[in-house]
Amino acid sequence: QLLVEYERGSFSLRLLSTEEVNDVVAHIGNCLLRICPGVLPSKMMKKLSMEPPGRVASLQTLWENNKPAEPGPCGGFSQMYRCVCDWLGLPYREEVQWDVDTIYLTQDTRELNLQDFSHLENRDLLAIIAVLEFNQWFTKLSSKDYKLSADVCEQILRVVSRSGWLEELVLDNAGLKTDFAQKLAAALAHNPSSGLTTLNLANNPLEDRGISSLGAQFAKLRLGLKHLNFSKTSLSPKAACSIWTSQGTSSVEMTCRKGKEVPLSFKHFFSSAMSLRLINMSGTKLPPEALKALLLGLASNLNVKDVSLDLSCCEILEGCIAEIPNISSLDISDNDSRLKSDLSIVLNALGSNSTLARLDISGNAMGDMGAKMLAKALQINSKLRTVVWDKNNTSPQGLQDVAAALEKNFTIRFMPIPIIDASQALKASPEKTEDALLKIENYLYRNHETRKYLQEQAYRLQQGIVTTTTQQMIDRVCVKVQDHLNSLKNSETEAILEDVRSAENLIIDARNSKTLLPNLYHLGSAAREELSSTSVGPIQEKLESMAGEVTTVMDQQLQSLLELMVDAAESLCPHVMKRSNLRTELIKASSSKMVVPKSFVTKTLLEQSGVDIINKIRQVEVKLSLASFLSDRIVDEILEALSTSQLTLADHLVRRGRPLVQQESIDLDVPEEKVAKRASTEILEGERLDDLESCMMTPKSKRKSIHSRMLRPVSRAFGKSLRPI
Repeated sequence: QLLVEYERGSFSLRLLSTEEVNDVVAHIGNCLLRICPGVLPSKMMKKLSMEPPGRVASLQTLWENNKPAEPGPCGGFSQMYRCVCDWLGLPYREEVQWDVDTIYLTQDTRELNLQDFSHLENRDLLAIIAVLEFNQWFTKLSSKDYKLSADVCEQILRVVSRSGWLEELVLDNAGLKTDFAQKLAAALAHNPSSGLTTLNLANNPLEDRGISSLGAQFAKLRLGLKHLNFSKTSLSPKAACSIWTSQGTSSVEMTCRKGKEVPLSFKHFFSSAMSLRLINMSGTKLPPEALKALLLGLASNLNVKDVSLDLSCCEILEGCIAEIPNISSLDISDNDSRLKSDLSIVLNALGSNSTLARLDISGNAMGDMGAKMLAKALQINSKLRTVVWDKNNTSPQGLQDVAAALEKNFTIRFMPIPIIDASQALKASPEKTEDALLKIENYLYRNHETRKYLQEQAYRLQQGIVTTTTQQMIDRVCVKVQDHLNSLKNSETEAILEDVRSAENLIIDARNSKTLLPNLYHLGSAAREELSSTSVGPIQEKLESMAGEVTTVMDQQLQSLLELMVDAAESLCPHVMKRSNLRTELIKASSSKMVVPKSFVTKTLLEQSGVDIINKIRQVEVKLSLASFLSDRIVDEILEALSTSQLTLADHLVRRGRPLVQQESIDLDVPEEKVAKRASTEILEGERLDDLESCMMTPKSKRKSIHSRMLRPVSRAFGKSLRPI
């Protein structure tokens, strides 16, 4: 006996044998497989009970081995839609089937956008959404600025509670009820196999209780949450922090109600997040303490890099954000023209910044002085790729300054024409403005086209700031050590003599370290000369030999493709293809249609891929960073060893009752100008140099000096207009 129960009722069949019952159940399962390919019938049936249980296992094996036919466009959506309409008792809309089978298929999109069907009644949306419970093609359900009825929201929650393929849910300004977050948390709890990674509930009123429940479910998601947008949902800071601390999101977009205090968990989230990629606080009335906690937490986080920080339309900017090492994109635009000359603090740090690739400073009324500071930064920055800087009250002269700076910058690829400022500048000086805009456009075009360029700019910046600062510190320590050596030169104690010899050797290493970075950087000169036409290096030689091999492989692949096409034609049209010599004629005639010249392969490998590979080796990302790392570590060791040696020698002098004298170092081979500056340096530093501990040079103090040196001093042209930050 076979008993079938469904939502509209039930029926019972009495068959002759258990084999017939098995056949009927197997047929039902095969029908479900045709309607919903990829979904096992046993998962679609609420309950399948057979005696003995082994019969179910055999049916499972049968269904798993059954290869379903081609599902049709978009994972067989139309067939599922027809079935769901019948199931729910709703009318079948042919226009829905046509849109999905034609438009969605043509665009090859995995997003089902409810706005495409907003002209239909709400009940028609129920069937469209219900299909996602079984469909494996669509992984994103979205709706923006379209009010959803309660029935539609319930259907969405049902899909979330049952689908294992829905990855993105976007319900932006969808008119959700305040308890929707609570219901969504319950739906996620009901579906441990949920593949949700992106959730956007922006512009909907949500309860704090529901948000807290959601935070607990986010931590249990199978794939983890990558993007979360709760902006303009009237969350309290406590509710927002409960979400931040519950999981490691790679993208955060939120606005909160203004709170009196910033919870400790706020800073902890940004300092401990493991996969953060985007922070969008645009339009948020973020208090200074919260912004400070965000920046400090982010700056101390060693787990993340290439973070995009959006503080546009914010009321407050505190601290020099450009110094945070793990930010690659910074948006501080449209701050109601509040920054003005204060923006120079960011621009002064921009020149030597090695992480920012995108910067948006538009809408800050920085004026011509700001444009000049931007121009100075662009002349030495080799990391930035995009700069947006409109609505800054820039005159024709400011545009000219930036255009002149771009002539020396080969890395900026995208700089939208500042239309608002340019339109005002055209009224004041049309010729000057047009000239500046034309230059900017030409230099950007050059940067897009230029593949062969010498990347010495970053090296010179490294040598000019880091190396010079480091050597000044080493020279000071060497002078102190040499003073102690002069006081101990007549000693006859073996232990003292051993320490003296060690200190002398360290001074030699310190002297040689001045050329450490240049020597390391200029090693492998053959690689540097590979870009010239008169020199062929090992990389170029290898690429030339590969060009012939690649051409041979391409010819073989195209020949195989031709054979397959002719074979397919023979199987489809066997009677015509039987004509003698037709196959040979087709292959011979088609051979001329599939020729790829060897010159194309050679040009592609050598002039494009080869240049990119060689530039990558020579650029700051690889070669300079490697040379700088080795040089920096070795200099750190020298500084520590010299400082330790200085303490040891000073201890010997104290034990002998000798004063720690400050005398001229006659044996130290340092540049004369350094020696000449010694007296003035000692006068300026006074008591600090007399104190033994304060003159200790460590890697930490070295990095602090380098950091301050990398910041361009504030121009006197700004006068007293700068506000303290």
